[in-house]
Amino acid sequence: MGQAFSELIMRYPKDKLPKTGGLNATLLVTITEDSLMGRLEQAGTILDTSDRISPALARQLACEAGVLPVVLGGESEVLDLGREQRLHSQAQRIAIAIKQQGQCAAEGCDRTTGLHAHHATPWAKGGRTDLANAIGLCHWHHMKAHDTGYDMTHHPNGAVTFHRRQ
Repeated sequence: MGQAFSELIMRYPKDKLPKTGGLNATLLVTITEDSLMGRLEQAGTILDTSDRISPALARQLACEAGVLPVVLGGESEVLDLGREQRLHSQAQRIAIAIKQQGQCAAEGCDRTTGLHAHHATPWAKGGRTDLANAIGLCHWHHMKAHDTGYDMTHHPNGAVTFHRRQ
């Protein structure tokens, strides 16, 4: 049954997948180029679950997927959209997920799927659409971030906490 489910996932048309948090269902695996190309056998990590997968499985997944090389510290993709665009781009959403290791930024939250890109300083109040002003929140905490009944506190480690207003 597991192999059949795996086959279904591998063959399901990607244009029919639901969008959550602005991205199609996306599997983010961090793995070195040497491992992906078969020059070195080192496990990859699935960001949503922190599960380790074999290089062979990563290569199998990459065989039928779009492979997006992430160059940390590079300048290959525009990730700072300033005030020209309100919504975060797909590249920014992926960068946020990588920066947060696929975890919701809310302290103590264990949700890892469908993170929404949220402006730390609201766009309507002059916030920029860039990585420095972006955090990834699960749907539940993103709703709290916009709920006037809660205050959101930003911590130096990048985490946020919510407190009901009195």
